[in-house]
Amino acid sequence: MELIDQIESIYKSDTGSTFSFLDSFEIVKTEISTLMLLYDHCNRNSEEAISLFVERYLNRGEILVHIQPALREFYSYFMTVVLPVDNHPFIDIGATIYVNAAFASPEHNKIPPAPLLKCKNQGSVFIDLASGFNFTDYFDSLETGTHYCVVDRSKFTCKCISIAKEIKRVNNLTIINEDIHSVNRNHFPSNVEIIRAQNIFYYIPDFYDAVPKFKEMIEFGGVFLFQEYSQKRSFFSSSPPYSIIDEYFLDGWSRNYEYNLTPISKSFDSLIFTKSGFQKRP
Repeated sequence: MELIDQIESIYKSDTGSTFSFLDSFEIVKTEISTLMLLYDHCNRNSEEAISLFVERYLNRGEILVHIQPALREFYSYFMTVVLPVDNHPFIDIGATIYVNAAFASPEHNKIPPAPLLKCKNQGSVFIDLASGFNFTDYFDSLETGTHYCVVDRSKFTCKCISIAKEIKRVNNLTIINEDIHSVNRNHFPSNVEIIRAQNIFYYIPDFYDAVPKFKEMIEFGGVFLFQEYSQKRSFFSSSPPYSIIDEYFLDGWSRNYEYNLTPISKSFDSLIFTKSGFQKRP
């Protein structure tokens, strides 16, 4: 039985419905896995996820009103039946479908992402906050002397990253399925040199509240790195969040900017805060 048939069978058994509503609009059934990923991408707002899926991802806004009821039924099931259960097979199978499709796509890594900032010391830890599946774009270029920790609250996203980790045979990566506000120092190894927060305020508007605890985790000479897509020019804005972020780094942190003046897809502008008083570990 194909993977998509397996989760459709589970869905039918639990709800009496199938994924035939996707066929009706000439949408391949495997796109059900995209819906699962979009739920957390849209801050767990199912209506926003439906709109994003139909209007932007599929570019078929004309079908929104017609497919909306079936998508609402799916999200109601996903939120109330699937997510509350640990290791629900719907998550495992759906994530496998998503990763296989993503890696098979001709667009996968067609435009390589901008390189990650490198740790200076062997054995240092690089933490990526609210990582999302896009962190897998870096798997082929991770530094062997660095240990990476990715943090994401989404069960589905973390399962996708875990599957990709196995496929790519990445052995220096820890996946932490926690909310940013509940994660703490005990979740990470020592020697944290870099913490990266990409597009963080889009997903976590109150991230300010978590900044102090993450600052404390970083070694002297380490970096708190904020990144936003260059096309957005977020660091030029005179309004929050970045107009006031400096106030959180007045206690011995230096600041630097790196801009991409000719923005392309997957390029980032960077705001880099460095913790003063660096002493190299023996």
